[in-house]
Amino acid sequence: MVGLRARPTNAFTLDEMLDNIMLYWLPNAAASSARLYWHSLAQFAAQRVSAPMGASLFPKEIFRPARRWVERRFPSLFY
Repeated sequence: MVGLRARPTNAFTLDEMLDNIMLYWLPNAAASSARLYWHSLAQFAAQRVSAPMGASLFPKEIFRPARRWVERRFPSLFY
């Protein structure tokens, strides 16, 4: 969805958005929870892994790498 139709309220209710925001805001956990994604991206350029590897990609993941990027690090990728 592009333009005016790409609004968060099309996917979530205001209560759902507030619940998710407060889940991280009140305990001051946003930075520490984002660290997982930061370290995952930093590790993506690491050395090649020759062992057979399987992977699952889910539709609502924040970062969905292209298969050709993954195959550079994991040449024995099965899924």
